[in-house]
Amino acid sequence: MPTRRLGSVRGYSAFKALKSAKSAVRASNWQLACVANGLPEARFAVNVAKRLVALAVKRNLLKRLARESFRTFYRQANSAGGTDYLLTLIAMPRDWSRAALRRDLDNLVSKVISSR
Repeated sequence: MPTRRLGSVRGYSAFKALKSAKSAVRASNWQLACVANGLPEARFAVNVAKRLVALAVKRNLLKRLARESFRTFYRQANSAGGTDYLLTLIAMPRDWSRAALRRDLDNLVSKVISSR
């Protein structure tokens, strides 16, 4: 079964609103900001800075795991109404195992989406 394509945040004004959001939740390495978007579906964006993770392979791994984590909770996110989510890497992960990265992401995303 093919996976559903996530709605993605596009445009300068949408990113600006997310970056200045007051409702941001922090975890060990990540920050997840959310803002109501007035649309019927949730949208998602990931920001992994090159200055934190120099290798493109590792940046892409983090982005892929983040999208998978959000896709897991997508139905709950849509039931909360139209919301934009921005996941930003704020510190280099210490443990690069996929299981540890995915566990951290799942905990953060589920905590934020369930609270909305």
